[in-house]
Amino acid sequence: MEIEDLIRSLVSPHGGNTVQLGDLIHHPFFWTHESRFEFLVDVGNNPDIEKRNSESQIVKALSCNKAATEKHFYQWTKKIDQDVLKNMEKRRPYEDTVTDLLRLIRNVGAHYGGKPQWA
Repeated sequence: MEIEDLIRSLVSPHGGNTVQLGDLIHHPFFWTHESRFEFLVDVGNNPDIEKRNSESQIVKALSCNKAATEKHFYQWTKKIDQDVLKNMEKRRPYEDTVTDLLRLIRNVGAHYGGKPQWA
């Protein structure tokens, strides 16, 4: 998904402005695994996501039909490691929503003592 967004920004920049090559290094496609994880933890830490505030703009955006049925997120509770999910559900039940997936990522980071290790 990141590469598609990167290509779109190169081919059709917003407002007709040209994209500066120096700005591309900040695109999520170039982020490390750790940076991506930290970003998801930060988003999952949003108080409206934590409280499942259905009136919040961020919760509405993440709960749109496309996000809910996108192949990457659809029925994520069935795709995730079931031992991790069961362990985390001792603290909070999770639904098949993008916002709950973000909360799980946040909670894994907080309750498992930090970032996962990538090879």
